[in-house]
Amino acid sequence: MPVAFRSFAPSAPLRPYVAHYFTLRQVGPADVATPGPNLHHLDPLLRQLLPNVDQNVLFDFAGSWSTPLPGLRPRRPGPFAVGAVTKPLTTRLRHDAIDVLGVAFQPGCAAFPNATAERLTDRAMPLELLWGRAATQLYRGLGAQPSNAARLHLLEDALAAQLPPPDERAQRVQAAAADLQCGTRGPGVDSLGTKYGTSRQHLTREFRRLIGMPPSVFIRIARFHRLLKPVAAGLRGDWATWAARFGYADQAHLIREFRRMVGVPPGQFARQLAEFRSQVPSVQSLPNGAE
Repeated sequence: MPVAFRSFAPSAPLRPYVAHYFTLRQVGPADVATPGPNLHHLDPLLRQLLPNVDQNVLFDFAGSWSTPLPGLRPRRPGPFAVGAVTKPLTTRLRHDAIDVLGVAFQPGCAAFPNATAERLTDRAMPLELLWGRAATQLYRGLGAQPSNAARLHLLEDALAAQLPPPDERAQRVQAAAADLQCGTRGPGVDSLGTKYGTSRQHLTREFRRLIGMPPSVFIRIARFHRLLKPVAAGLRGDWATWAARFGYADQAHLIREFRRMVGVPPGQFARQLAEFRSQVPSVQSLPNGAE
């Protein structure tokens, strides 16, 4: 079954908090007319949640997952918080009902001030446990909106009221995370601590608290996503050349790390993706790999 994936940028006031919004819906006439990729509910990029550094909120209006993430029940609609992911997690969308509005937060954004990010790592939980009654009220309000544009407008207003202003520690972690994401061979953790006036140990504690993982794991996942983008887009390349390009020590290091993140070597993953998409011609690639 085709699934429409759409991504939307936040308004300027929310960019320090929100990386992007996204929707997953069954393909209909309105989706065909809107630019963006259509996938299939059995696409390899939708059958597992790959490692990523974002915390997310999902408003699931249809009970869209037959195999949900750890901490959730199958086919249960509702608002959910999803933590950063350090290992591939099996998940599967339903073939008959999909309607999801999501928020991907900037790494280090204190989206859930009542819980550390580490508490959510590699799992999900009902959003009510973190935002209280406001989560239920927002979910019901979003579900009553007549269009996706109206949902996004209401969601932005709610986030502006819900999210706390970033404190100095959160801003330091966000800046350090941006440094680690920006380059092929970015700065080391020690040099980042020096740059931001703190120790390696303190920066590691703050990464765990606000992102859900230590900087060393963050670096590996950020590097993996830089590699995943061309692999998921079907581009061909020499793995040794790509190892140098994306900051791996050598080809063996690249293959070992990719297997750890996806479960199979990159060549096998690329072949599986190409074979699947040759059988489902309408399928396109997700932007930014598996975002």
